[in-house]
Amino acid sequence: MKRILLLSPFALLLFILPFPGTVALRLTCLALAFLIALISWHRLAPPALPCKAALGLWAALALLSLAFAVDPAYSLGEIKNEIGYTMIAFIAFFVMSGDERRAKGMLLALAAGAFVLCAGALASRFALGLWDQAGRYGGTGAFANYLAAVVPAVAVLGFYFDDGRLRHLSLALLGLLLVTGFFCLERIIWPVLFLQASVVLLFYRKQLGLSVIRIAGSLIVLALIASAVLAFTQATRFKEGSPLSAKMSNDVRLAFWPKVAGRIMEHPLTGAGFGRGVMNKAYPDLIPREYPLLWHAHNVVLNYGLALGIPGMLALLMVFGALLREYARLWQSDDQGLRLIGACGMVLVLGVFSCNMVNDMFVRDVALLFWALNGMLLGLGRRQLAAGPREAA
Repeated sequence: MKRILLLSPFALLLFILPFPGTVALRLTCLALAFLIALISWHRLAPPALPCKAALGLWAALALLSLAFAVDPAYSLGEIKNEIGYTMIAFIAFFVMSGDERRAKGMLLALAAGAFVLCAGALASRFALGLWDQAGRYGGTGAFANYLAAVVPAVAVLGFYFDDGRLRHLSLALLGLLLVTGFFCLERIIWPVLFLQASVVLLFYRKQLGLSVIRIAGSLIVLALIASAVLAFTQATRFKEGSPLSAKMSNDVRLAFWPKVAGRIMEHPLTGAGFGRGVMNKAYPDLIPREYPLLWHAHNVVLNYGLALGIPGMLALLMVFGALLREYARLWQSDDQGLRLIGACGMVLVLGVFSCNMVNDMFVRDVALLFWALNGMLLGLGRRQLAAGPREAA
């Protein structure tokens, strides 16, 4: 019973994160999870927290931006949400996930939330004939990021633990996630899934016994499948009269991004203060009248450039790079379970980063989920790395 009570805030947070209207419950779970982690810290004796240098620089630059922010109160609030809360999640999940049973419970809660979200979103989609962007299952942009983060985590659930039932469960859930992604009609999903599948294929080429020719052939097949689904998605968006149904070659962002980059170079060392919405505050003239949705750069790196200047862009890249380095260390292990965590962790980081190169959703629930999953995977991986090789599942 005590184990269940300790795990409950972590599991409930992962379950409810993708659902709109759960902010108060999210913060309550987050606070309880962090409190439990602090109380349990001495007893659990977790490994050293990873990525401290990159995370410290990221936070320091964000706080420094308050000195030149166009709206310091807004920037301070964004720092609280996008760095304060996310780091609480990262630390709490890192501390508590070292035990495999706790990690499994967290992943099962994530899987349950993904099932409810996908089933509800599909039912709503078929009932309404379109994805309800303001409904209880969130918008399509948020779902694309959710998919990129959850797919590798579900793969860990199915293939890290030596349990055939979990393997079947994870494969079925992966199928449901892909079907939901298909009806979501977000184009970025398919290039990101192609990238993630390609990384896994390259990592496991030796285990799969693939020659260079077969790898190339497999990558070509994956690219053709992704391109076909992408083309069908584009055609469906055009048929349904979506306001974003224009051809990708005519995407307004292609002309928008150079203007944003030019504005960054006007203040390359400072920016306008931390927060995705600073462009709307500092440079409202950049927002096209015919496309009011472009109130931010729709690219996480460019948004950081507007907010923190070039140093902020570099700091963000360092954060993602530091995470990739940690997972690369796990991949280099002789333990097959750690190699799986390393591969899936890199797929998680690359997938979320790629998603946010065309529509920056790296805020609020997406950011919390990203850092919670990274805390969980790195906590489990680092603890198992210190404990020595385990029997391969």
